[in-house]
Parts: sequence; C-alpha cells; structure tokens
Amino acid sequence: MTTKKKSFFRSALPAVLLTAAAGCAPAWAGPTNVPFNARLATHETLSFDPNVCTAYPFLVGTTTGTGTASNMGAVTLMATDCITPNPPSFAFSNGKLTITAANGDELRASYSGTFLPLPNSIPFTLYTISGTFTVTGGTG
Repeated sequence: MTTKKKSFFRSALPAVLLTAAAGCAPAWAGPTNVPFNARLATHETLSFDPNVCTAYPFLVGTTTGTGTASNMGAVTLMATDCITPNPPSFAFSNGKLTITAANGDELRASYSGTFLPLPNSIPFTLYTISGTFTVTGGTG
C-alpha cells in the first residue's frame, strides 16, 4: 500500500499545482489601470537655468509638496518644469514629477500644460491648471 500512496501523490501533485496556478492567473495578467487621486500642498520656486530649460526665458520651476494619494497613503512630491510666462497666464513644459510614498514606492510622470487665471479673479489671484500628465514608471 505504501508504494501505491507514493505513486498516487507523485501523479496527483502536478495536477494540484496546475489547479493552484490556474487560480492565480489574474495575478499574472500584468498591471491594470486604476484611478489615481492626490491631495497635495505644494510650493514652487523659480530660477533661471539655460542648462535645464533651453528656450528663453530659461525659467525652471521646482515644486515640492506633501499630501496623500490613493493607493499610496502619505506622499511627498518633487517636480521640475520649464515655465514660459505670458502674463497673466503661464505655460509649463518638460515636466518631470516623482511622488514618493512613506514606504519608498515611487510614481514617476512627465507633464505639460497651462496655468490660467480664473475669470473674474481680480487681480488674478485664482488660477486653474490644465495639462497632460503621463505616468512613465514607478516602483512598488
């Protein structure tokens, strides 16, 4: 009888493993699109650097921030972009953004867009940001 049990287990084990692996197939399907929301408090400083922004007026925006993001929890933000003023609005391009979670996971994106004053905002104290953000990578 012992020989039969060994034979049974040897022949049944591959079937059990295959069944278990088939049950895990969705995990092997790769990344999926999920909504992303963040609430951040940011601060931007401007500097002139023709090595970073090659078009006049060579304005570099460096943004830092903290907040919370969906699926990441508490996060910090670091971004740089090139700013072209066209008062009272601004365009930004060549943006590089990294959002880092408390555990070290990162979300990286590139972006560009405009910073426009809201109508009836006197003297241009309220602005809206419109742009395109493209996730380029990350960890975790």
